[in-house]
Amino acid sequence: GTIRLWDVAAGRSTRALLSIQQRPVNAVCIGRGGCEHFVLGAAGREVFAYDVRAPGMVLRQPAVPSIGRAREEVSSLALD
Repeated sequence: GTIRLWDVAAGRSTRALLSIQQRPVNAVCIGRGGCEHFVLGAAGREVFAYDVRAPGMVLRQPAVPSIGRAREEVSSLALD
């Protein structure tokens, strides 16, 4: 899957972030309040974190790292 960041005023995509899983992206969250440079994306049962100040993905963690029996996909994200 791909997450695209858009410059609305220019009407074009400024960045494309790819998930390792190559699955459809289920949820996206953009940081705020000092975390504006972080974008989270969920694909399947995994959450990927991107720092848009640097190229590429900087962090990849399972959506439920402590429970190996999770069967549901991640459907929403929040970043405080």
